[in-house]
Amino acid sequence: MPLLTVLIFRSFRNFRLLALSRVLSSQALGSPALRVKPEALLLTAASLWLVNSLHARPDDGPASRNLMEAVLPLTNTDDPDQLIIAFHPRRRGEGQEEEESDDEEDSDPALPYHPYGVIFLRRIMLDNVPRMRAGGGYLNPAAFRCIFGDTPEGVEHTYYTVGIIPASSLAGQRVVTNKSKRTPTFIIAEAGPSRLADRADGADDMEVDQPANLAASTPLFNLAEKGLQLPPPAVDSGSDMEELSEEQREPEKDIDQTITDLFRQFMTDMMVKVPNPRGSGNPSYCLLDRDARLRASEDLFKNGELSDIWRACQYKVGSREDFNLVLYHLFPPCEHKTGKVQNYRQCQYYIKWKTICATAEPNTVDTIRLAIKQRIDKFTWLPHACQDKMWPTKALNGFTRYPPDSKGPAPRILHHVAPLF
Repeated sequence: MPLLTVLIFRSFRNFRLLALSRVLSSQALGSPALRVKPEALLLTAASLWLVNSLHARPDDGPASRNLMEAVLPLTNTDDPDQLIIAFHPRRRGEGQEEEESDDEEDSDPALPYHPYGVIFLRRIMLDNVPRMRAGGGYLNPAAFRCIFGDTPEGVEHTYYTVGIIPASSLAGQRVVTNKSKRTPTFIIAEAGPSRLADRADGADDMEVDQPANLAASTPLFNLAEKGLQLPPPAVDSGSDMEELSEEQREPEKDIDQTITDLFRQFMTDMMVKVPNPRGSGNPSYCLLDRDARLRASEDLFKNGELSDIWRACQYKVGSREDFNLVLYHLFPPCEHKTGKVQNYRQCQYYIKWKTICATAEPNTVDTIRLAIKQRIDKFTWLPHACQDKMWPTKALNGFTRYPPDSKGPAPRILHHVAPLF
């Protein structure tokens, strides 16, 4: 290869590397709320794939093929040049060779390609945070997990930690494997009992079928009548966003529906996070099966009969100060910073609540907390939530064992009135 050609090639590669480094640097300095948007994450994945392609053969595994379809320009020719297409049409999907079909309507001629022997990306937007242009393809769940090592919700929780100190900055934090799964998302079916669509990382034990027909739950709060509203989600102001169809846009919820969903998620998360005794052969402290815990509602927390819910626990008739302190830990105020704790960081309701605290007006947050407190005050019992964990199990003075002959750790519960048995 002539020396001039080598110098031009190396300079071209260096300039592309410099451009990609600027893109990644701009993303790192951008708003966290925008960095975790699908279009921004897609550009992040494309940039890393392209950087690796500058010094080695471009990866063309199943996840990378899905990425190429989403970020490379497409050609619609029926007989593409094999030298410029990124991969053969039969290699689409999850790596399985697809059978050739005689039905032209079933085939998709659009293929990712690299004209002129150079890899180009489709149009990107250099707005507040560099991102791919909206309206194009995106990664399927398997490809996303392969590239980022987590679900979209997990990535958002990691990099958009509003009011939550990142775990990496907490020296000596103890990682409890069976408590590291995020809670499933609460969804209400149009007809029939409540169900949950599990989005937690690896939480197979919580998976249930997602209902075909979904409808918004009946609002439990009337905050809009007081003139309260939540700030809209962070979005780019690019003109390409106006081209999105109604199906592609994120659904907007008013404040009453948003807080209602958060409150229902709160009740679900509390029961999902009920601790278990040590030893796989020991039965759970809670008598409820999986489905009953996933359908947790206000009726469950208004049931004062311990024998209906608990196999073993510690209970105490709490004072007003006790319940106010529990509410402080479950729904902390705006200025609160979450550090080294158990349970809270994995609860979806808690993450959403911290987001509201970081984005809404302080007076709005205080009014929401008061409305939630008024609803919780109607409960018969709550976990004795403390600063470091939602479900403490260590024996404490003032708490009574149930049943009386039980021994060892057990969940601590606060009752508004003397419990029944």
